[in-house]
Amino acid sequence: MARRDTREEMRRRAGGLESFLPYVLAVLLVPPALFWVAGWIVAKLSGRSYGAGPSELWQAIKAPGRAGEALGAGSTVGFWVVFVVLLAGVVFVVIAMGRTMRGQRERARLEIQKERGLPERRQVEAAYGASSVMRRRKEIRPDFVPEGRRPRVTDYAFWDGYCQGRKIYTTFETPTMLLAPSRVGKTQNVIAPRAIEAPGAMLSTSTKTEIVKLTWDHREKLGGPMLICDPEGVGAEAGLPGSARWSLWAGCEDVTEALSRAKVLAAGGSGGVQNADFWENVTKRVFTPLLHAAAVDPSVTMTDFQKWCFDPKFAEDALNILSDTSGAEDLAAMLESVVKMDDLETRANMWAPAANIGTALVDPRIRDTFGPDGEQMNIDDFLRRSGTIYIIAQENGNASGLVLTLVDAVWRRAVVLANSAPGGRIEPPLHLSLDEIGNIGTLPGLPRMMSEGGGLGVQTTAGFQSLAQAELRYGAAGSRALWEASTQRFVLGGVVDDSVLSALSRIAGTRTIVQESINSSRRGEGQGRSYSEREENVLEKSQIETMRRGLACVVEATKPLIVAELVPAFKRYAKEKRDSDRGRRDPGVPEPAVARVGDEALEGEK
Repeated sequence: MARRDTREEMRRRAGGLESFLPYVLAVLLVPPALFWVAGWIVAKLSGRSYGAGPSELWQAIKAPGRAGEALGAGSTVGFWVVFVVLLAGVVFVVIAMGRTMRGQRERARLEIQKERGLPERRQVEAAYGASSVMRRRKEIRPDFVPEGRRPRVTDYAFWDGYCQGRKIYTTFETPTMLLAPSRVGKTQNVIAPRAIEAPGAMLSTSTKTEIVKLTWDHREKLGGPMLICDPEGVGAEAGLPGSARWSLWAGCEDVTEALSRAKVLAAGGSGGVQNADFWENVTKRVFTPLLHAAAVDPSVTMTDFQKWCFDPKFAEDALNILSDTSGAEDLAAMLESVVKMDDLETRANMWAPAANIGTALVDPRIRDTFGPDGEQMNIDDFLRRSGTIYIIAQENGNASGLVLTLVDAVWRRAVVLANSAPGGRIEPPLHLSLDEIGNIGTLPGLPRMMSEGGGLGVQTTAGFQSLAQAELRYGAAGSRALWEASTQRFVLGGVVDDSVLSALSRIAGTRTIVQESINSSRRGEGQGRSYSEREENVLEKSQIETMRRGLACVVEATKPLIVAELVPAFKRYAKEKRDSDRGRRDPGVPEPAVARVGDEALEGEK
């Protein structure tokens, strides 16, 4: 919506004679004033009385060679020495003020959250403030009843920062698509604060250990299980504990579960290729029977499964298991159609994604993480006890498809629990913090998480470096669907996608600028003023692209676009961290082993 300048605002910015009048007066008045002050100083230094008036001042200006005598100050040489010193001082002050004003203008240019035409304080509070959250608290968490206290806004929403001096919030039912390139403060300003403030279970994905170090102590206070899934040992050098175990085929006795698990594994090998849907369906014909066969036979080891993946001829063992399993006839036929295919080249192409998984399982850490041995992660226990899972994976790493099956399994189990809850939502809400999800791999369930999760008590924050990265994983239509399904879009500075910048600039709206023109008559009969109007964008694309660190463009469905001042995690919880460190130095206070490891890793990075 356009914003129109008032006539007074226009005149302050239009230029015209009023703009030059102060400078004209300064040129006319400053030199005489310096003459008078210089004379006064010389007179005082020489012990003379000083009473120069306008006439004496005029004589001094007319005859500068006798200025001292004309003013009654004594020595003309002394007068000019003092005058030059005073003039130099004035010039220095003017230059310093000019530099200060230029710096202020430059800072004002960067502080785009103060641009005229953006929502004012009252509008920000109505759309993003605490009052807007509390009005809808029964919708956000219908089954939540605080024990022994009044409800707080943070029971229902994340605190994101400030806008126009008001705190702004994102509710636990609002899916967020976060666009931010590397090194602009995404983890400190958005990902970590939300992970800390999530009241229920939290699953985090990342390619770095930073999120663990920033949030472990805070998440641990909820009392739920604390788990790290790090199959490639990314956090080993940082001193993080070993990876938790979760069997790749856990629950795949259910064919529906096996199909869902196979879909994620298949998506990892089809992203960014032609006919991706076709190859994904072909790959599911391989993975679904293999996963079901491994699940129904307790004697199957990860070594067996790895052999099946390596070569179709080894998968005949899986075919035999399915043939002996009641109700698995269809899966046996599905696997047999591939294993016993006459066209060996086509069979090799169909089996290639499975071979990639087999190759990944050569790494003993990956094999141990996703094998059936040892103490296994319990997804239901994690969800019900407000647990925390940190999934750390290398960019396009060998374990990418495997870790994404865990993300998908947690999401689908949360859907089941939500649908069985009285209010139709999981309580407390589940937070899926999918940072760097575009770097890790293709998660086929992500569009559904974004579009349906909010109504089920699952808040998803999906972090991409750009919309182009999402397009690489999900295709042009898929990335557009993600963008449109996201109730909230969070964009930090440095994003260069023209489509994103254009959309945000358009949503921010326009404002009407009134320009004043002064026309002088050639005959000297006077001046005339005329006014014209033009429309300009409240936020230009270049302003959004070059936003300073700590600012973000935030736009939510049915709400106006705002520019938020984010508050990084290290500032939010500085006092709490100091108190924690003080407690650890007390010999009587035991120190959690994992927290200590994380802190040592932090010290090593400094």
